[in-house]
Amino acid sequence: MVGVAAVLAASALVGCKRHKPPARARVWLGPSHACALQKTSLELECWGDNGAGQLGDRTTTSRGLPGPVVASAGLGAVDELAIGAHHTCALSAGGVRCWGEGTRGQLGTGLTSSLSAPSVPAIGGGVALAGVSAVAAGGDRTCVLVADGVRCWGDGVADAQEPAGFRGVATAVGVGVGFACAAFSDPRAVRCSGADDHGQSAAKQPVLTGATVAGITAGGKHACVVLEDGAVQCWGANDYGQLGDGTTTDSRVPALVQGLPPAAEVRAGANHTCARLRNKTVACWGDNRAHQLVNGTSKPSSKPVPVQGLMGVVELAVGGDGGCVRMGEGEVRCWGANASGQLGDGTTAAHDVPMPLKSAPAATPLKN
Repeated sequence: MVGVAAVLAASALVGCKRHKPPARARVWLGPSHACALQKTSLELECWGDNGAGQLGDRTTTSRGLPGPVVASAGLGAVDELAIGAHHTCALSAGGVRCWGEGTRGQLGTGLTSSLSAPSVPAIGGGVALAGVSAVAAGGDRTCVLVADGVRCWGDGVADAQEPAGFRGVATAVGVGVGFACAAFSDPRAVRCSGADDHGQSAAKQPVLTGATVAGITAGGKHACVVLEDGAVQCWGANDYGQLGDGTTTDSRVPALVQGLPPAAEVRAGANHTCARLRNKTVACWGDNRAHQLVNGTSKPSSKPVPVQGLMGVVELAVGGDGGCVRMGEGEVRCWGANASGQLGDGTTAAHDVPMPLKSAPAATPLKN
């Protein structure tokens, strides 16, 4: 009997391994949909809301589990991805292709048509963009880094253009809802452009000067940078404490996040912010109505709150009212709002603890 039990146990373990979700190499989260790269195959997969075709599978059917993006001709291996409110953009071999909602020009195709697959390259000056080194998206806007600066489209502009005051060599760019911020290396400064109703564009004046910026992010109406020394500073809307300075007062100048250990990266959501710390843990602050802070309550916090149970985190993704992390072995866990199935576990229930990303059952592969 003992032998039979051992065999049954071993079979069960084999079954568990067989159905274990594949490891992911990258993860990205938006307000209502998300994407990841499988670690072994490097296949791009997306899930969540698909009302505008933003999942890239040539349908407008939403799904709560990961499914493959159509590998249209020209997409190639994905180097970086960016997710807006209802669109997705992929950087591949120096070019960008976007899909999903396009009525505000957010796909950069020169048109205002929506696309349900990555089939048309983004253009600038009537020709396909080339030499792109980074891409970011938020709301109905997309921005990229090119050799001589920043190019953005969307919010009513269908062709890539340089935002006012953004000329120069840029090292990082973040896109919020109706505004964008970029870090420049010569001279060293952070500049913003667009909506400024809560100080998120700092009255179009340089936000920071002389500082070395390691990363930048923009959320609903606030933005943050992580500096070379690991300090995090934020500005803009602060009604939920999303600036992390211990207050709920909006700020046009960068406010230092209080009590935060050195950070490796920072990511802004709609009304909250999270940082991956150098010790590979995560802390969040701001709005908590959808359990964005993962602290057992729904109360906001104007100072960082450690996310319990997360160790060995190597990547952080934040979007809308949720967050995801990728662990060292490629496991992805997500929490927060989930009304569109954007947390990828097959449900639409909000999660107050980080839950593992699942995989869809085996199915016939999509054909190009």
